[in-house]
Amino acid sequence: MKRYRLMICIASTFLILTSCGQEESHRETVEKPDKKITVLDQVDKDGKIEVKDVQDISGVRAFQFLNENTMIVSKENKQFRSHDFGPKEVYAQNLATYNLKNKSTFVLHPNNEIQHAAKLSPNGEYLFYKVAKGEDPFGYIMNLQTKKTVKIKNVLLYPSSGEWLNNSELMFITMEGKLSKANVKGEVEPLLHRDDRILDAVKGIGGIYYIGVNNQLFFFITNRRILKKSEIMWFLLSRLQTENN
Repeated sequence: MKRYRLMICIASTFLILTSCGQEESHRETVEKPDKKITVLDQVDKDGKIEVKDVQDISGVRAFQFLNENTMIVSKENKQFRSHDFGPKEVYAQNLATYNLKNKSTFVLHPNNEIQHAAKLSPNGEYLFYKVAKGEDPFGYIMNLQTKKTVKIKNVLLYPSSGEWLNNSELMFITMEGKLSKANVKGEVEPLLHRDDRILDAVKGIGGIYYIGVNNQLFFFITNRRILKKSEIMWFLLSRLQTENN
């Protein structure tokens, strides 16, 4: 009898501990004549994050992690004084790598210009960035292994555009509102042949979402050359880049 009571006590404790760990779950109770059944739909929860180190990095603007210990940043390069901002003492802003372990900085392409809006290719081999010359934004692609840089040819980029399609091609909107793509050699070709102006574009699964005139949302299925249209003011893709209906 004592052993039976002990087993009940242990089982009750286990149930209490289990229910405590499932407070975030969805519960559904089914009542039977002689019993009550609780169905738990366990939702995925993020694991705990332990912060081991916090670094205050001054004088740089961070863009992306190149690897676990290295970041792509921009910083002042005082070898060059920029003359585009009048008499104020303003220096060039150059892209660099910053090593979190030894706190060292390596300037990738020293030049008297403002380099910004850096984006790594998915495989981390190329770096897309922009340079503003006056009011005109130009695009560049750098091979991070050789540090060789090529200019995206014969186009001005819309200031907020630029996204990698794959490891060797990126898409962007030109100042004329045309959706184009460039390869890592800087060669440009139209991505979508449309007379209407394109206001914004983002890559999705199997195609490209873009907004045209009158805030119309289109989905361009790249392998079938088909357009879907819907009216919307703005949109945001989910983490999985799927369409919300």
